[in-house]
Amino acid sequence: MRPDHVLCRQHLPRRRLLVLAVSALAFAACEDAQPSHRPAATQRLPAPPTPPAPAPTAPPTDLKEIDAPALFEQMRSRGKRGTVVNVWASWCGSCREEIPLLLELEKAMAPEGIGFLFVSADEPKDYLKAIELMRSWSGPLPVLAVPGSMKPFKLAMHPSWKGAIPATFLFDDAQKLRHFWEGPVLEHEITPILQGFLAGDPIDGETRPRVTGGNE
Repeated sequence: MRPDHVLCRQHLPRRRLLVLAVSALAFAACEDAQPSHRPAATQRLPAPPTPPAPAPTAPPTDLKEIDAPALFEQMRSRGKRGTVVNVWASWCGSCREEIPLLLELEKAMAPEGIGFLFVSADEPKDYLKAIELMRSWSGPLPVLAVPGSMKPFKLAMHPSWKGAIPATFLFDDAQKLRHFWEGPVLEHEITPILQGFLAGDPIDGETRPRVTGGNE
């Protein structure tokens, strides 16, 4: 009679193979039954869309950007005997003091054919301040403002104007510069020149602030 352990040795390998085969089939079945939601190794998320470039900000409705050629065209279309152009800014204290005076002078000189235009040198970030000030003075709207660099505007208005404001200019009906005021305008200085212009007197020239020495 063969010993039991010999018999077992003869049949043990076959049983192990059978167990391993069944286990392999069960494992494969489990793999097939798992959900297929695992991301693939090569899958890439789509790139986020590029946001559109911001649209340029339009000027406020009560403001009109204007360069020197457009300003001269506006003077020509108004058909005035003369036009006073005042360049100012909301941050300029002297400008804020003199504009109410010039607005009163505009009312007085309108029957004589003298027109007034007020041009702001404010940057776009201060446009609303310029509009609010002009409204507070009951001045003309829309506010005229020079966009971008002031250099071309300065050269067109008066080559010797350095750009300091306030600055005031008198043009005739052919848009020729007749008089230039650098700095604040005083009523007793501008009124005689406007009256002389209407009378045909020789008023061409410049009025600049006096520069006094330290000993005067």
